[in-house]
Amino acid sequence: MPGDAKRADPIVEELVAIKRLLVYALLEDGLSQGAVAAALGTNQSSVSRMFGKGGVTKRVSRRRQKENAEAADAGGDE
Repeated sequence: MPGDAKRADPIVEELVAIKRLLVYALLEDGLSQGAVAAALGTNQSSVSRMFGKGGVTKRVSRRRQKENAEAADAGGDE
């Protein structure tokens, strides 16, 4: 049995990393933390804690604001 626990650790770590990538991708696609949490069957605070303070949602939000501003500027040139 102890050997099984050592084998499981890398698997668990990989699954956690995959989950973080999935959450990141969903947030990048514009889903809210609440929507991501509902899709994963967890709560919003778990999603929020996944990336720590100033985490992915703030970076995504700033990038979206920048993209929206650039799109508005480009739309004014037409």
